[in-house]
Amino acid sequence: MNAVMEEVLDNAVQMRIDIHTAYIGQELPCYRLYVNDELFSERLYKFESDTYLSEQLFIKKQPGDYKVRIESLSDFKYKLRNLSCTYGNVQITSNESFRI
Repeated sequence: MNAVMEEVLDNAVQMRIDIHTAYIGQELPCYRLYVNDELFSERLYKFESDTYLSEQLFIKKQPGDYKVRIESLSDFKYKLRNLSCTYGNVQITSNESFRI
């Protein structure tokens, strides 16, 4: 791990969550991913059948409750699954929320 990444991870936790959609079509799905009310990413990605995207979220280490939510910017419906912590110490409280 390089020095810049070590400095980021000293002040943050790294979370991962999978984005699933059942609808596969010609339209390009677009979504926004939020943690609490903060926008973390906006994606335009063509899903293939039986695939999903894994988003990595770096959250500043501040005690509190956090909720991940997704907003569809197209006709696609999304599900968030497999919330996990890849670095740091958090308590997963549901499939879309955690506590630092």
